[in-house]
Amino acid sequence: MAIEGLLRHVAILTAACVLTGTACGHYHGTVVDDETGRPLEGAVVAVVWCKRPIFGMDRPYYFHNAYEAVTDKQGRFSITAFAGIDWSPTTMTESSPEIAINMPGYRPVTIYTQYTHAHMHKNLERELLGGTVVRMTKLSAPVEQRGTRGSAIAPSPRGHGQFLRCWPPREKTPALLQLLDLQRDAGSPARGDAR
Repeated sequence: MAIEGLLRHVAILTAACVLTGTACGHYHGTVVDDETGRPLEGAVVAVVWCKRPIFGMDRPYYFHNAYEAVTDKQGRFSITAFAGIDWSPTTMTESSPEIAINMPGYRPVTIYTQYTHAHMHKNLERELLGGTVVRMTKLSAPVEQRGTRGSAIAPSPRGHGQFLRCWPPREKTPALLQLLDLQRDAGSPARGDAR
C-alpha cells in the first residue's frame, strides 16, 4: 500500500516535470571564499521563476515562484529545481530561473554577474543542477559594501537588485531580504552622523 502511494507521487511529479518542461532535481553546491577556498556559512541562495503571457506584444514578466536556502557550516545548500505548475491557461513559466547567491562582504553571484576573479560561471543554472563549487569574491572597497548605485548590491525599488525579470514577494525570500538589509545597514552612517 505504501509503495503504491510512493509510486503514484513519483508518477505525478515526473508528469509535472515533463508537461511543464522544467528541471526536476535540485540545485546544489558549496559556496566558498574565492581566495582561501574556505566554506562560507550563512550565504543565501535564492531561485526565482517568472512567467509571461503566451500572447501579447511586449509580454511582461510576472512572478511565479521562489525558493531560498542558507548555506550550512560546510557551505552546502540544496534547493528544488521544480518551479511548480502554472495553472493559468494564458501564461507560461520561463524554463530558466533567476538565481542569486549573496553573502555579507562578498560580491553577489547571479546569472547576470556570473564571474569571480579566478572562476567563471558560464551557465550557473546548469552547474548548480550538477552540483558545483561557487566561488565568491570579497568586496574590495567600503563603497561597494554600502550598496551605492552601480555596486554589487544596487537596490531595486522592491529591494531585490539581483532579479531583473521579476521580483519575488517579500514573504518568499525573507532570508535574502534580511541579509540585504544587514549589508545595507552596515554601510550606512549611524543616525545623526554626517557624511
